[in-house]
Formats: sequence, C-alpha cells, structure tokens
Amino acid sequence: MGCTKSNSKETYKEPEFTKHDEIHPPVPLNLIFEAIKSVCLIILNNRKQKSVGSGFFLNLSNTKKYLVTAGHIFAAATTESEINLQIYNNKIMKFNLINRDYLYFAEKIDILLIEMKDTDEIYNDVKFLYYDSNYEKEYGLYKNLYVFTIEHIFGENAACASGQIIDVQKYYEYEFTHTIPTDRGSSGCPIILLNNNINIIRVIGIHISKDIKKKVNFGIFIGEILKKENSKYLKKIKMSEDIEVRFELLLSDINISHTLICKLTDNFSSLESKLFYEFPELRNKVINFIANGNIINREGTLEQNKIEDQTSIYCLKIE
Repeated sequence: MGCTKSNSKETYKEPEFTKHDEIHPPVPLNLIFEAIKSVCLIILNNRKQKSVGSGFFLNLSNTKKYLVTAGHIFAAATTESEINLQIYNNKIMKFNLINRDYLYFAEKIDILLIEMKDTDEIYNDVKFLYYDSNYEKEYGLYKNLYVFTIEHIFGENAACASGQIIDVQKYYEYEFTHTIPTDRGSSGCPIILLNNNINIIRVIGIHISKDIKKKVNFGIFIGEILKKENSKYLKKIKMSEDIEVRFELLLSDINISHTLICKLTDNFSSLESKLFYEFPELRNKVINFIANGNIINREGTLEQNKIEDQTSIYCLKIE
C-alpha cells in the first residue's frame, strides 16, 4: 500500500503515507493529491442489499464528462435505488440515474459511464481525468510499466497503491493484468500511469476484478473501449424494478421454497448461480427449471422467459 488518506467527517486532511513496496517506485505527492480529486466512493442501497465500489471522473471532451466505474457495482440498480457519491472533501452527492445519459459496456468489458452535469453540486470540486491515447492500439507497450490507483477498499477512506502491468491479454486487446493491491470496494478505480513526467496524470484503464486463487488483478484499457462508443460494446442501460421469484424444489430428499430478488433483465443463468450458491447440494440434482409450464432457457433473460414478479419456478430432477 503506497499511501492512505486519513480524514475526519468534518474536515479534509492530506493523505498519510506508509512505507512503499521497494519493488515499485514511489508515487509523487503531487500526483497523489491531484488523483484523489478524481476518485469517489460509490454507495448503492437497494431494498435488501448494499454495494460499495470506487469510481473516477473522466473528461472525454468539453461537452462529455462522465463518472466511470465497474458495471457490476450497478448490476442491482433500479430507478428507486439510493446512490451516494462521496468525494475527497467528504462532500456527498445523492445520485439519481433518472434523466441521465448512461452507457454500459457488454458483460465481458464491465464498464459503466454515467453523464455528469455542470449543475451537479460536486461538479466544480472534482478533477476530470484525461485518458492516455499515446499508445493507440499497441497496448503491448504498456506491459511492465508502473501504475498506481486511488481506491476505496471496503468502502473506507481513499487509499493509494502502486503496481505494475503484468500482461496484455492476447484474445481481448482491451484486457490486462496488474499487481496493484486491491480488495472489495476497489472495483471501478482508475489505473493511472506512473511516468517520469510527474506533472501529468493520464489514466490508462480501470480495475474490474481480482482472482484470489491466482493472486492477479484484471483491468480494462479505457482508451480502446471509448473508441467503440458506437459499437456492440456500448449500449444504453435498461433500468428495471426489482422483482421476487420463488424457487419450489420438491425432490425426494430435498424440500425447499426459496425467494430470490432479481431484475427482469437478469439472465436466468445468473439467478441459477445464486440459487446454487445458497444451496450447493442442488448443483448435481437439478436438470432443468420450469415456469408457467415451459422449460426455461437458461441463457435468456427473465423477461424473455416470461417470468414476472411472484412467479414460482419449479425444478426437474435428475432421474
């Protein structure tokens, strides 16, 4: 961990520092102070769950400024969700997705851009980052470069950490792996170049996920994705209300009636995964699911399977 930001609820204090990992160069103070102004803590509250993550503010042009984060942080968002953005000076903005332009990338890319307006109360407080476009599509040149981030681990105060780009994926040119220490709440934080010119801040990517077993972090190159604004990778989010579905599992050795919260736009396969997480003993016992007398298409959405609020879903057992 390179540094941490320690502050009280009343006043903002400059970050405090811990000893930096010796294999990485230290992050210059002025870069840290500037980068902190570009990052926010995202807190999303729904009826029965709370999500936290990190986000950052990005300048695409004089008329296009966005909050950028990981799409999965908003996966459970509805028009009624309570969303708060907290920035470096402890100012909190209640954020409503209604009447905003928001763009969501495909699941494998997992990036969400939400329009920021000049009427937002934090608009003039934050710093909008620019992304690095020097490398164009030769992302292999980023390999082994040092990078750093500002993140909100576990939804706590902002922290600075540095690392290195390990590799650029061969199959998806927009993916890379890195060594920056991360944990829950880091998703959505910016990956910023730690270059020799300490007066320039350029974001190259966004942290998306962590493989605990392999001890590796995954990120996405933001520049390549922004070029695909009119491609299949980018689409408007379709907001939907939370619904409840009830699984009725009547097997010879198991009798379960269990309700799950989901959205009409969720794929059924994700709902199935939630069920098996709750009841792992079902994983090898269920062959198919039925709703409204029809076998469910696991790859389709709940809406496509004509599943509505309070729908009961039954299972077919393995003979």
